[in-house]
Amino acid sequence: MDPALTEVTQLFGRFKAAFLRNDFGTCANLLAQLKVLLTKFPSLPPSFQVTPNAVQELSIASNMLNS
Repeated sequence: MDPALTEVTQLFGRFKAAFLRNDFGTCANLLAQLKVLLTKFPSLPPSFQVTPNAVQELSIASNMLNS
């Protein structure tokens, strides 16, 4: 798996765990980091590039938005 995808997946897991603990300070910090990392995914808007990791990038972004 791409290192950027791994990092986002791990941070998102930490975000979900912090949310379940009602640790909203940590959630805010992790969310800020996740937003920046998502901007580096070329398959997401505005570029919509077809990449080998496009499916995984779109999937993790969708999971984040639906959480």
